[in-house]
Amino acid sequence: MMRKWLFLLFCVLSTKTMVAQDEETKEKVNKAKDRIVVELALENLINKPDTIKISGLSRGFNTYFMYDIPLGKSRLSLAPGIGIGTSNFYHKSNKIVSDSAKTYFVPIDKSTFDVKKNKIGLTYVDIPIELRYRSKPNDKNTSWKLAAGFKIGFLIHNKWKYKGLDLDGSGKEVKFKQYNVANLEKLRYGVTLRGGYGAFNLFVNYYISSLFKAENGPAMHPIAFGISINGL
Repeated sequence: MMRKWLFLLFCVLSTKTMVAQDEETKEKVNKAKDRIVVELALENLINKPDTIKISGLSRGFNTYFMYDIPLGKSRLSLAPGIGIGTSNFYHKSNKIVSDSAKTYFVPIDKSTFDVKKNKIGLTYVDIPIELRYRSKPNDKNTSWKLAAGFKIGFLIHNKWKYKGLDLDGSGKEVKFKQYNVANLEKLRYGVTLRGGYGAFNLFVNYYISSLFKAENGPAMHPIAFGISINGL
């Protein structure tokens, strides 16, 4: 009789221990949420005309809040988010001219005009979504990470900023900002890829959409790559 009671007590204690361990495991899994994602990017334009020379220092900055949703007990998760993305395309070879039908990049004669700054600045509200893999879901700093996804953005602000000799030929040095460049595509969308170890990753974003509206400007597609910092 005593043996039966001891055996029953052992079964109860073992069950409680297993349940406690399972709960502890659940609490530990997927603690590395990577809710905040900050991207420091170098940018360029693919398929641009030969007359448009984009500087190697063209850069962007993106910051997102991502909501990480674990897929069961696997190392995978789905992460939708929202944030702000900026792009700055520097070029010293063109002035921007628009009419009712199209936007043109007119070459600047560098032997006549001294151009100190010439850029297009863009700001978007972005909505990214990622499928994520982590080698150690419960560890933020010692985990290999890979994330592939899609991003859609809405243009909320843009400007052409110029500093240098007056492009009208007056010989004076001028500085101006022209807001709302005509014929820019209001919607951008593309694929994203990010991977690395711990909090610092490398990433690349390629935009399927063109910078300008179809038939209303050069059919150029932005691409960005750089360092991603992931935390919380």
